Amino acid sequence: MSVEKFTAAAQAHAMFTEQGDSTSANKAYNDVVSAREEMRNFPDHGIAALKDLLTDSDPGVRLWASYYLLPTATVCATNTLADLSSESGLVAFSAKMTLQEWNAGRLKVE
Repeated sequence: MSVEKFTAAAQAHAMFTEQGDSTSANKAYNDVVSAREEMRNFPDHGIAALKDLLTDSDPGVRLWASYYLLPTATVCATNTLADLSSESGLVAFSAKMTLQEWNAGRLKVE
């Protein structure tokens, strides 16, 4: 259930962000964080599930999965963020900024 919740919340967050609906985007953000916390209870702390989501068709899902994988699967995560950043829109911009801040050592992912 947590993976499905994560996927739906990540999709919603991207959609509401693109629409400029900050209230709904903030709620979806909280849902992403909550789902990620649930996934930490998996035997591998949800790492395999997040890696599987790197190939999801939705860019918002790939963005959030990449973000949470930065500390543990850095190469996969940064490659996905680089791919996303070459697209257009706010998800692409978020991917670019996430990658930039990670590479500069200013981003702490918990």
